[in-house]
Amino acid sequence: MIQGDVEAFLKALGAREGDPLLEQALAVVAGEYEVDVFDDADAEQKYLVAVERGVEFLLEDGIVTTVFVYAADRDDQRTYGRWPTLVEGIDRGFSADEIVAALGAPQARTPTFLRYAADGGFVQFDFDGARLSMLVVMREVVVPTADVPARSADGAPSVPGELDVFVTAVGRPLFSPEHFAVIGLAGDASESFDVVRAGVEWQVEASPRTGVRLEFREEILARAVIRLVESDGDAAYPHTARLIDGLPLPSGRDALCGRFGAPHRAEHEYDLYLVGDSALRFDFDRGASSVLTVTSRAFPD
Repeated sequence: MIQGDVEAFLKALGAREGDPLLEQALAVVAGEYEVDVFDDADAEQKYLVAVERGVEFLLEDGIVTTVFVYAADRDDQRTYGRWPTLVEGIDRGFSADEIVAALGAPQARTPTFLRYAADGGFVQFDFDGARLSMLVVMREVVVPTADVPARSADGAPSVPGELDVFVTAVGRPLFSPEHFAVIGLAGDASESFDVVRAGVEWQVEASPRTGVRLEFREEILARAVIRLVESDGDAAYPHTARLIDGLPLPSGRDALCGRFGAPHRAEHEYDLYLVGDSALRFDFDRGASSVLTVTSRAFPD
């Protein structure tokens, strides 16, 4: 059972501004916070950001959906200072195995997160390598996991598996719940830089340890690049077998056609498939897929 100060955050899920349950959660954090508002196509996203306290509340259309509690300093956030009382029996120096020993088997586990169901929502521990980087309190799991039937838009092929996390995230804003869901698989970026393409500024966040590179155009996740094989010192994605259910990766063109049908475009070095609002590009090296790029069709090359 999840107990501790985190219970106040769980109770705040679903609350609106001014609701006593949200006020109680803010009182646990204490101190002042800044307000950042982003207008998304589907919802207004408002962040209550307590930089010095290491906590952020996300409200979508005025309702609390997510709370982020930092376990390590970042450029834009400090570490939460009350980790010993946040979750009973857990401190921020714990490894994934120590958390499992204290709390029992999680609902879901990957190399980069542990997720537990709790009263009112879910509690997820995110890791950067062996280091605990963040605790995320969620009203609901933002993206389907591999055991949830995949969605299919307008008859387009579906992608049940971890790839659906990336497909769902492209086209969504920086620091949106969908972006954080991708971080849960890829881990925190260890390289970050800006580039200008055709007069437009792009931000690139790279995680060489997991072979994932996220590319943002004007703070919207436009592209996710996933290495399927190790190359140039960058690791391959650590669990390629779970990216697409029923399709071992890397694989050849025939296997991809058997899974997705005829490609939308076939070139010598790559095949392109359309899945809902996203495009999947498989690049090939000596007949086997080596890189998978997920692109929002709203941001064509």
